[in-house]
Amino acid sequence: MQIFGKRVLVTSAILVPIVTILSLFLSRRLVMPIYRLISDAKKITSGETNVVVTVPSDDEFCQLAGAFNKMARTIDEEKKALEEQIKKNDSLLLKTLPAPIVMRLKQGEEKIADKFPHVTVLSANIVGFDEECDLMSAEEAVGLLNDIVSAFDDAALRHDVEKISTVGTSYLAASGLFVPRLDRDKAVVELGLEMLRIVRAFSQEKHLNFEIRIGIYSGEVIGGLLGKQKFIYNLMGNTAKIARFLMIVNSVEGKPNSILVSESLYEPLQEFYQFSKMGEMDIPGQGKVAVWLLRDGIHKK
Repeated sequence: MQIFGKRVLVTSAILVPIVTILSLFLSRRLVMPIYRLISDAKKITSGETNVVVTVPSDDEFCQLAGAFNKMARTIDEEKKALEEQIKKNDSLLLKTLPAPIVMRLKQGEEKIADKFPHVTVLSANIVGFDEECDLMSAEEAVGLLNDIVSAFDDAALRHDVEKISTVGTSYLAASGLFVPRLDRDKAVVELGLEMLRIVRAFSQEKHLNFEIRIGIYSGEVIGGLLGKQKFIYNLMGNTAKIARFLMIVNSVEGKPNSILVSESLYEPLQEFYQFSKMGEMDIPGQGKVAVWLLRDGIHKK
């Protein structure tokens, strides 16, 4: 009996560690796939969707891993599709609104309005284009105007001037809005001169009779985002109003393909360009002011 008892004790002493080790091994083998699933699930919740769980077995855990991987692929594909759509939306917004305004919209701002103390505004209109449209098909008219406006946009980008809006044959741009510039007057005038050349080239190439008239004025403006369904960023205040007024006066009393500026722009720029004095006129809010014409992009040597 004592011998049997000793054998039992010896056998137990041998079997218990073996069973314990085997249990640990089996439990680890069972638990590891679950840990992997939990770890990769945490990666997905943190935004890392390109994950794949590998389970070296052919049982229920392997099936569970396969279902998890399929779910992860679906989430990853949907995330990439969403990111691509966001890029397209951002690109569309940037074609419609200034980049700083797009950024503020994305940050959740709803009412965007600012006052800028030193801005130079260009207001332009293509005179005679509407009359020429009557002789074209709709596709020809829209295509030609789109080509001209696109050329204006490229020129504005080269001169680092912010395009504000296009309404029909009217074009509005400004410098000094979001980044203060000491050379804003000259940058806007250079844009205006290039716009003269662009319109003249298109008119000659297409054998059509239209031209551009431009008004430029400098001062304080208010910029604001308008609308709810369709956004538009617009400039308000006396400076924008006078720039449009100079453009209209130039269209009625000026000369073909010319830029009309006030005394405040003529003074700092006369050493760079050849201006001709047009006379004095009553400018709203300013009284009698001398105005000057700039034509043909002739620079002083």
